[in-house]
Amino acid sequence: NPKGLHDLFGQVLTAANQTGVGNELFAATEAGGGLLADLNPGPAFGFYDGDPEVGFPTPLEGTILGGDLFSFAYVPGNQIGLFRTDGTAAGTVVLRQFPMGGGPTYFYGYGFEGVALRDVVVFNARQTATTWGLWASDGTPAGTQLIGATPSLSWGFTRLGNEALFFTYIGAWQLGRTDGTPGGTTSIHSFPAGASVDVESLTVVGDRVFFVA
Repeated sequence: NPKGLHDLFGQVLTAANQTGVGNELFAATEAGGGLLADLNPGPAFGFYDGDPEVGFPTPLEGTILGGDLFSFAYVPGNQIGLFRTDGTAAGTVVLRQFPMGGGPTYFYGYGFEGVALRDVVVFNARQTATTWGLWASDGTPAGTQLIGATPSLSWGFTRLGNEALFFTYIGAWQLGRTDGTPGGTTSIHSFPAGASVDVESLTVVGDRVFFVA
């Protein structure tokens, strides 16, 4: 029962269920396929919604940078793991672990939100169980760093040139911008209190971005 398909240079990567393994990372080619990595070893699911033993399998979401797919999975220790994979077992690595929050939602708020910028992937993840941040990863543990703190999720990452725009909520909706570095991550517009935005509406046309608010 594959969920979420990603074409990675001739391979299809997906989250799928196998008895005794749970919902984990699989790869397939024209010649066949099988388990690529058991990110949450044993019967516990690496990709699920809610309880790891009985939850519903969730799709593999992610962002491709160079020859690697970056995504989230549940890992041992009741944590969320950022991993990258080049489509091989040896090239599938957990880069950093993040705390889970509360509430029975997909990845407890961890549907993968990210964008590739030059040599890093910028993504949204928790700092603690109750606070969030923007992070950037170059595909190494040491190169996976916090670039901006936010009290809530960020949404709608959309690339414009060498930067990305996104929405976040800091007392009111904010339109943010990042180039993947702490110094290049900032809010560029604050909407009036009580205003609403369509977080999925960021659309690039030429050198401009349009959105609904």
